[in-house]
Amino acid sequence: MPTILAAGEITPDILVDMSDQSVAQLIAHLKTKDFKSMRNWVTNNSDVDSAVIFRKIYDSLYDYAEGQSIPSIIIILADYQYKAAFVSDRELNIVACLTEIMASSTWK
Repeated sequence: MPTILAAGEITPDILVDMSDQSVAQLIAHLKTKDFKSMRNWVTNNSDVDSAVIFRKIYDSLYDYAEGQSIPSIIIILADYQYKAAFVSDRELNIVACLTEIMASSTWK
């Protein structure tokens, strides 16, 4: 189970809980604009903190996203990471973030 320190820091052992393969699956759903599969992915990974999901996407952008999409994806991630502190439904916030990324980005 992922743990977050009281200060809200993401430790390296947390990032291990979400595999690169899992991120690749998510990116594949975004690339094909498969909303239903993306939403199912979020539901199946509901135990992973949104900060970890956003960070893993951020870390993998150069592997998957077209160069012109990277700046806008980063802005979207930062916006939804900020909003995550205030939302009552964390899953809805993640799905909204990924939907916005899906609609506005191009992938390799």
